[in-house]
Amino acid sequence: MIRVDSASPPLTATASSVVELQVPTEVDQLAVVRTVAEAVAAREDFDLDAVADIKLAVDEASACLIGRATLGARLDCRYHPLPNALEVIVSTTTCTSEVPNRHGFGWHVLTTLTDTITVEQFPAVPDSSSYVTSIRFTKTRRVGQR
Repeated sequence: MIRVDSASPPLTATASSVVELQVPTEVDQLAVVRTVAEAVAAREDFDLDAVADIKLAVDEASACLIGRATLGARLDCRYHPLPNALEVIVSTTTCTSEVPNRHGFGWHVLTTLTDTITVEQFPAVPDSSSYVTSIRFTKTRRVGQR
């Protein structure tokens, strides 16, 4: 499911729309997630290097969460254009309270490609053994762009 929300953009957003994508938590869906990330970044006038960084960061965040997802979960990707940046939130329901390893290669890739990055996690429902885990990052547009 792809949903574009332009009815009431947040005050911090540009006139551009927030794009939301929901796909099954399957590795073969990574191509779709990357393609949408690339299209949104290009539409927001990021330079080619930044578009590639965003595309790779979305891929890495998505792959990280897909590996932890509960059976039948959906991967939610939200692409939120800001005046000088793009905020991306990738989330799914995970079967463990473990957050991504912040000392691993994947995390190193994410911190290298993005300007800010956080992981958020909370129980999916009270007294549940599943968690909603989100990776949120921003990529800032270089000076002189747009």
